[in-house]
Amino acid sequence: MLTLCCSCMLLFTNFAMAKGWNNIIPLQTTRAEVIKLLGEPKAFQGNGPEYFAFNGDKVFFQWARGSCYKIGRLVIDESLVTQDSVVYEFKVEPHSSNQPKYEAEVKEFLASLNKMDCVGPNKGACGSWSFDIGFGYSRSDRGINRVSYHATPTESNDWFLTLKPCSVEKITSSKT
Repeated sequence: MLTLCCSCMLLFTNFAMAKGWNNIIPLQTTRAEVIKLLGEPKAFQGNGPEYFAFNGDKVFFQWARGSCYKIGRLVIDESLVTQDSVVYEFKVEPHSSNQPKYEAEVKEFLASLNKMDCVGPNKGACGSWSFDIGFGYSRSDRGINRVSYHATPTESNDWFLTLKPCSVEKITSSKT
């Protein structure tokens, strides 16, 4: 009986895991690992957020501290990101040449939710997200324009329980 219960827990735990992309997994991958996988980030001119360029795609990240939290805020400002910050969530803006790869992922996602896609004439911009799966997308009449990856609620809660409040020096440290 104990074996059956453990097997069921393992089955449901695996189902609730967030989707990853190119070995980047929310709440597990650090900034240092992202840089190793994707190279140094680029910066928009002006005050825009940094992004990573990979095979023509643009990848935007939101970061969280890897070891502590500031009360009321898990996502941190870019000025506070360090090499041990972890990916909180990220969005990929695919290059047009990469559309087929993302179309297949979206098709699998929609099938898992038993949903129809919004492709076709006069559909305009649309999208779908599932916090339970940790994935979402948006499209326009030119194809998929954003794919989002984030932790599931269970993963977020479990991860948060491992953190302690940040000390003042952790809250004010700058990017290294």
